[in-house]
Amino acid sequence: LVIAAMTGCLPSDPAPVPTLEPTAVPLFASDEEALAAAEEAYGEYLAVSDQILSEGGVDPNRIDEFVSTELAEIEKAGFAELRAGGLRAVGNTAFFGTVLQRYDEQSSDGLEVVTVYLCSDVSGVDVLDVTGSSVVSPNRPSLTPFEVAFDLATAGSSTLVVSRKEPWGNAGVCS
Repeated sequence: LVIAAMTGCLPSDPAPVPTLEPTAVPLFASDEEALAAAEEAYGEYLAVSDQILSEGGVDPNRIDEFVSTELAEIEKAGFAELRAGGLRAVGNTAFFGTVLQRYDEQSSDGLEVVTVYLCSDVSGVDVLDVTGSSVVSPNRPSLTPFEVAFDLATAGSSTLVVSRKEPWGNAGVCS
């Protein structure tokens, strides 16, 4: 039998070769990188939003590059209200205390790839009417915690856009 096996007279089953399925490459190398990308995207969004507000809501389509289609409609409605009221903002919105809530490194649809908590600071922002008088309530809170989600700008890119921004009940990020 040994001689027959050595000479190839007995059939032998070849060892199965494992097939490797390609694995998706994570969008960001780490949670820290995802958080940094979200902070950068949110900073760009705030800069453009503040610019539109400072110009009284004129040319609101500039926001399109920095937010999802759904959020763009909401933002534009706010800019239209500002414009209709003859209002404009002065100053800049800041944010701090950003904490990564979730990073979906295998997101197949590119939606809500990164979600963070952050604290929005409007203490440096005033809203003025046509006479230059402030219309901001003295009771307006300067700090507001938000949960902010980010989508991929386009499939296959690593550019994030703001897709959802909702007040968050835990003020811890504003401490």
